[in-house]
Amino acid sequence: MVMGAAAGFLLGAFGGCGPAGPPCTPENCGGCCDEAQVCHPGGEATYCGLEGRACVSCAPSTCRPDGTCFGALPPQDGGEEPIDQNLYEPDGSTDAGVSDAGEEDAGASDAGAFDAGSADAGDTDAGETDAGEMDAGRPDAGPLDAGAPDAGPPDAGPGGLFVSPTGDDLNPGTEALPLRTLNRAASLAADGGWGDTIWLQDGTYTSATQPNFALSGPATVVPPGISVRAVNAGQVTLVGNQGAALSLSGNGTVEGLAFDNFSLAVTVTGGTVAIRGCSFIRSGGGGDSTWGALTLSGTANVTVTPRAGVPITFAPSKTFARVNPGARLHVLGGELNGGQPQIVSGSAFINVFGGEVVLENVQGSGHLDRFLNLSGPSIATVRNSQFRQNASSNLIIITGGAATPGQLTLENVLVEETPFPLTAPTGGFQNAVVTARNVAFLDGGNAYGITTGNGATLDLSLDGVVIDGYSYGLSLGHAGSTDVQRTVIRARTVGLYSSAGVAGSRLSVRNTSITGASQAGVLLQYSVPATIDLGTGADAGNNHFVDNGSVTFGPNLRVANVVAGTTVFAVGNRWNPNVQGADADGGYTSTDGGPWELVGTMGNGRNVQIDQVGDRVRLAEP
Repeated sequence: MVMGAAAGFLLGAFGGCGPAGPPCTPENCGGCCDEAQVCHPGGEATYCGLEGRACVSCAPSTCRPDGTCFGALPPQDGGEEPIDQNLYEPDGSTDAGVSDAGEEDAGASDAGAFDAGSADAGDTDAGETDAGEMDAGRPDAGPLDAGAPDAGPPDAGPGGLFVSPTGDDLNPGTEALPLRTLNRAASLAADGGWGDTIWLQDGTYTSATQPNFALSGPATVVPPGISVRAVNAGQVTLVGNQGAALSLSGNGTVEGLAFDNFSLAVTVTGGTVAIRGCSFIRSGGGGDSTWGALTLSGTANVTVTPRAGVPITFAPSKTFARVNPGARLHVLGGELNGGQPQIVSGSAFINVFGGEVVLENVQGSGHLDRFLNLSGPSIATVRNSQFRQNASSNLIIITGGAATPGQLTLENVLVEETPFPLTAPTGGFQNAVVTARNVAFLDGGNAYGITTGNGATLDLSLDGVVIDGYSYGLSLGHAGSTDVQRTVIRARTVGLYSSAGVAGSRLSVRNTSITGASQAGVLLQYSVPATIDLGTGADAGNNHFVDNGSVTFGPNLRVANVVAGTTVFAVGNRWNPNVQGADADGGYTSTDGGPWELVGTMGNGRNVQIDQVGDRVRLAEP
């Protein structure tokens, strides 16, 4: 009798092997009790339940291991959407939505398992996760709850919902029974109680399983605070048809995904968002610059970091990012390769329209048009980065703002085999501050290292810059100031060309070497009064203007045109020795106690050439 009683207890506690005779109570039945007080295992579709509760029929749906039903039910209250979660009280009514003991769970989820239907001992959950194994229909180690199932949906794995191309939107979203669409997962996540992550299982997600990936389909709206992650980074690819993928408006993370063929892969309108280990293929907008694979607006603050060894972008990518006013993009490392075809005009790989972008430790190659376009009061910083073998007409272009200037800072940047690496084009209403420190532009061919157009108002500062292998090192036509320090220019045609059409412009050059230019080391052509300071008696230039020009073309310094009465100051520099009064060291000194000036026209092939009668170059001070 004792052995029989013990056996009966064990059968009841774990559901038994078949219906047990009456009487059926929670003390002797671990499954559910039917109307005849017969105990059933509790995992059947027609007899679903645990802990001696009244059996519920889930048919034609399915019974969970925790003794509750899931699946689609007919719409309630005339609604159009099916109710996928069907949690019942023992009497068959729907759960009232109140958590155990009147308190909310502490927020922890079982690691891949369903809850046993209630919190332990009637108290709130302790916030700890199970060991990651599927519950086998048994209660957790604590005492059995006497109450109803938890108000929230069952836990769907380690902190969220699972999605798979082979899943089903009628599934509960667990690792073993994933959903099919991102839209369904996002909709459930918006209701809360599902954790903070939508997990994408391995596979390729196309319009066959994601209807919104079709042409012009709307993006999946990711609720604030929810992240979208690949279970295995690099094993998930989302393939669009030039439509949209994800839209975020609050904090979250997008991680481990590859986006292919989306006009808008990720849009962010607010919050702090991390995009980690993602890549973008054939994604981005067209020539009108209205969108990018990443499109940021509002208060969006987005940081992009790469996955080790995997480029962020692959050729042929299009517009990688558009950063609108108020938004911020920070790209921390990675390869940003393969930009727009050159025939697509007016756009760029990264477009910044009044927002802010920081690029650190990035590499870029294969760009056929603009890499970085700054318009309006945009702010951009590029540091510790390298760009090689780009055929872009303007690698970095800044047009500036009107009332508020744009800002561009380059620090520790290397550009090789790329024509026109930095350009501020001709145009009105432009105002910008451009700073380059420890920057090298090398081997650009028959192009200009830095070029600025008439009409732009810039404050341009170069410190520790090397420009080598371009036709023109600097070709400057902007109004405003230009300060060149500790710079090396070895150009094929002209080292530094400077002109201005707006009065008050200023050029200052210090501790700089300009050599090897075939036509002129420095070429000046100003149609308005300007300050041209290559060195003064109070602040010597310490520049080297040597071995430029030829007998056929110009010299180390050619003054083609300056406004009458303007003096070009070029005191304290080194020139070709023993030419035009220079001593054996290439210096000039006062010989009569007064300023040493060259006035009027001078011949070719010398240190200084002056094209207009009356123009002056001061080479020494008393």
